[in-house]
Amino acid sequence: MAIDWVYQYRPTSFDEMALYPLLRKRLEFYATTGDFSHLLLVGDTGVGKTTTARILCGDEAIEFNCAQENTRKDMLRIAKQTRSTTLWGRQRLLILDEFHKIPADAQTIFNKTMEDDAGRNTFILCVNDIDAVAPPIVSRCMTLRFDVGIINP
Repeated sequence: MAIDWVYQYRPTSFDEMALYPLLRKRLEFYATTGDFSHLLLVGDTGVGKTTTARILCGDEAIEFNCAQENTRKDMLRIAKQTRSTTLWGRQRLLILDEFHKIPADAQTIFNKTMEDDAGRNTFILCVNDIDAVAPPIVSRCMTLRFDVGIINP
């Protein structure tokens, strides 16, 4: 049986990732404090967007693969899930991977969800193409651009 080393050896900390020093510092701050708003992680395939989202969220995240779940019906289902109250009033962390695959008409549903449920949810959107993301969604997120950086010495 072949071992998929990409997933088996995925980094579990920012020290193991090739990031620019300023980006690393910001991500470490977010991870330490847990204090971050909606994030839009932008970059090419394989630069660490999804890995970063998983490190920031730990085991607490709900993750959606928008390459497969990208219809209006899927967005309505996700929006419905975000409206429920969380245990002990904690914020829910949601990772939407490959968000750029969602058509513009379905993104409008999600835009309203981000606006109405921001107090209960923190969204991390991982995208390859920021131009495929609706401007109102981009404006509600802190955009972090990923590129191949340097390994922490």
